[in-house]
Amino acid sequence: MDLIRRNETLFADVESTEGTSATITAPDAILASGISIEENLEIHARDYQGTPGVRPPVPGAQNGATVSFQTELKGNGTTTIPEVDVLLTGCLGSVAASNLDSTISGTSGSATVWDVLDGANASTGSLVMLETATADVYEVGGIITTVDTGATPDDVTVSPGAGSGGGAYATNGKKVKEMRTYQILLPPSSNNSVTFQRWFNADSGAGQYEQVVGARGTFKVDAPRAGAIPMFTWDFKGWSTTRATTGTRPTPSYDTTSPKSALATRFRIDGTLTDAFDISFSLNAEVALKMSQNSTTGVYGAPHISYKPSGSFKIHPAHTSVAEFTAWEAGTQRSILWQVGNTLYNTYAIFIPKAVATKVTRVDDNGVQAIQVDWVATEQDDALATASDASFYIGVG
Repeated sequence: MDLIRRNETLFADVESTEGTSATITAPDAILASGISIEENLEIHARDYQGTPGVRPPVPGAQNGATVSFQTELKGNGTTTIPEVDVLLTGCLGSVAASNLDSTISGTSGSATVWDVLDGANASTGSLVMLETATADVYEVGGIITTVDTGATPDDVTVSPGAGSGGGAYATNGKKVKEMRTYQILLPPSSNNSVTFQRWFNADSGAGQYEQVVGARGTFKVDAPRAGAIPMFTWDFKGWSTTRATTGTRPTPSYDTTSPKSALATRFRIDGTLTDAFDISFSLNAEVALKMSQNSTTGVYGAPHISYKPSGSFKIHPAHTSVAEFTAWEAGTQRSILWQVGNTLYNTYAIFIPKAVATKVTRVDDNGVQAIQVDWVATEQDDALATASDASFYIGVG
């Protein structure tokens, strides 16, 4: 029977022990496209004198395996744990649960200091959302930098803070919700390697699959135009690939929510709402392979060794402004906060506390002059990031 490409199904789960396959179940299914798994097997040629031909080549180490695919940006509709939670965990070293669920207390708060009824569950370094003047519509204020539960009422300091026309920080009773937040941490706080399985035709419950273990990776987020669905592009590197021709494929169970299109998003530079398009963020994480002759495949580890987040965006400049060129030439550090969605359990945010432009160019947008800004995220001030000084945050709320 033919193997039909459209029947391919991807599953992923975090491993308890790096390189030991996780138990794959139905909820581990990933709604993905462009699935590719490649085995990097060495083949040693044996070309010797004394004969016009060659000896049979000998297979060597696998030198790892790569897994790549695309997914949509979408929540699961009922909790802050998205379908791609395992993938974000496998790319970033720290995950903070969304524990703060409170309300604004009183009317004396500010854009950066929110008075909340109970801040005991607030987590420094977590992204946080604030209900706007419209009920159950939220604005992402940024990350929590400090929490003061000794104040009356409790204070939560947020950077860059609520934007103009955004969260109702001085309206008593407005909801404050912490987002499930992923950030860079080396080494990871716990094992975050991933097992992948790609299943082919599932005939009466049995089918062929291939598996990669010990995988860690990186990702890119692209929103190329207004109205398009923002997409993740994932690239993982693992220990090795194994295959089986018989097995029982779990029945895939996917999140049923629909993704948010790139409309009514909020893109803020240093806290200022800015019209932007062709927005891109790249984690630029590097994964190294640990090799050993004791290993049956040659690889016995695939740790992250560096992160160099970068990205780009385009804007239409005012005819009186050269601000982007000025910031570029001065090496000015600015924050970038991008929000997609504004409802509970289907909102994403990416926050870069310190971005520096590396290139600013004039480009054409269907006859309208635009400016493209390429940037890099500056590293934290010390060797190891703390909760509130990492260079890249992504949250789901």
